[in-house]
Formats: sequence, structure tokens, C-alpha cells
Amino acid sequence: MQSTQTRLTYVAAISALLIWSGAVANKIANRYLGGLSVGVLRSMVAGFAALLVVLVLGYRLPSSGRQRGLLVLSGLCSFVLWPVFMSVGIQHTTVGDATVIMALIPILTVLVGSAAQRRAPALSWWLGASLAFAGGVLLLVHRGLFLPAVVEGVSLRGDLWVLLGAVLCAIGYASGARVAQEIGTMATTFLGLTISLPLLAPIFLLCTPLRGLQRLPLEFWSAVAWMALMSSLVGYGLWFFALSRGGIARIATLQLAMPVFGLAFAALLLQESITDYLGLACLIILSGVYIAQRKA
Repeated sequence: MQSTQTRLTYVAAISALLIWSGAVANKIANRYLGGLSVGVLRSMVAGFAALLVVLVLGYRLPSSGRQRGLLVLSGLCSFVLWPVFMSVGIQHTTVGDATVIMALIPILTVLVGSAAQRRAPALSWWLGASLAFAGGVLLLVHRGLFLPAVVEGVSLRGDLWVLLGAVLCAIGYASGARVAQEIGTMATTFLGLTISLPLLAPIFLLCTPLRGLQRLPLEFWSAVAWMALMSSLVGYGLWFFALSRGGIARIATLQLAMPVFGLAFAALLLQESITDYLGLACLIILSGVYIAQRKA
């Protein structure tokens, strides 16, 4: 029984990572609308869908003040602040810099969760996480996304926006995992998205030219629907489920393997070749994740 639950937890976590690794929909949407508007719109559409689910299924806010606080913190950080800070940051820095900074999210998530539990991660976790992060940096360097752009297109302001967003995202993950253990994964996801709506709608109205929305093609709205329903609703639901069942330290570390999933998507969908160097970087990442997982 225990092994079945463990397998289910890992299937949920890896499924969420696979959903988040496919950036095709985001690229399509950004052809027609700015990054900040797209980031807010996807969460807002997911929020309206979540609101319908909450009304139909009758989810209620938890009675405990502590649980409510964790739920609000999770929704605010995961669905409002993180997409806004990330989108603004990427406008002022390179994608490579942002990607390297975002690779810190699983490490930050474990640190936030460990601080909340007042328990430091094991030495094996530190070694594995450091190794996996180093492999991710090597992968980005080889693809020309980081070092070649050190001068052009990079600003400290943009990097700090992304870094602050990554910290807030980690807080959202850790808070969501804790409250999901008590009120359930579905309630945490749908209530968190619903709570975010009163903040998302004003941001969208302020940053988006509304006159042109009706002229956006079906391709754009299909991409937004995919990001809202799959990346936000399904992806976050699976991730909070895995974090609450498998533990923050063990499951969050799996996110360090996302560059490997992204490379696999590029090879399968875009026919990009995988060189020996890329294979070595992926091996380093996976080895680091394995080491961090052993005693997490």
C-alpha cells in the first residue's frame, strides 16, 4: 500500500513537471500580447474556472485562522505575485538569466519548508541540490542562453525582480503544501486561485489594451486556455498533491530536473540534437536529484 502511494506521489509530481516544461503555449500567446498581460491572464482565467468549481462543489474557507492564512499566502504568492514578478523581470533581463534564477525555486522551496519546520536539510540534500543546480547552469551555458548574454540585455533590476519572484513562488509552494495536508489538494488549488481573482483583475485591466482583445485569434485563446487549465489548474493541483504526500524536501527537489524535461521536449518536438555535452549535463542534473532524494 505504501509503495502504491509513493508511486502515485511521484507520478503526480513528474506529470506536473512535464506540463510546466512544455513552453509552446506560452510562446504562442506572447506573439499577440505582452508577457505581463499573458502571465496575469492565464491565472485570471484559471481563477474564474476555479470559482465555478468552488461554487459547484461547495468548497469553503477553512475555519482555522492559521489555515486561512496559509491558503491566502499560497494563493497570493503562487498565482498573483509570482507570475507578475517573473513577467516584469524577463522584460528587463535575458531569458537565460531568468532561467538560471528560476532554477533556484526548488532549493528555495526546501529552505522555506525546512525553516517552517525548524529542521535543516540533510548534508546529502545540499550536495545533491548543488550538483543538480551546477548541471543546469552547464546546460544553459552550452545552449548559449547565459554567458554570451552577460552584457547585452541584462540588468540588475530585471534579475532582482525574477529572484524576488522565485522567493515568493517558493513561499507559495511551501504554504500550499502545508495547508493541502489539512484541507486537501483540490480545495487548496481551487480556493487559492479564487482568492487571487480580486487582485488579478485590476492588474490585468491596468496593463492590458482591452480594445485589441476581441481581435486576437483562436490560436491565442487556445494557448491561454491550455496554460490556465493545464499549467495552473491541473499542474498546481498535481504539484500540491505531491508536495503534501511526499514531503517538501523530497518532491521539490525533483523540480531541479526540469531542464532535462525541457531538453527532451526540444528533441522530440523541435528535432533538436542532443550532443555529448548536453547528455553529460543531464546526467549531472539527474545524479544530483538522485543524491538529494536519497535521504530527503
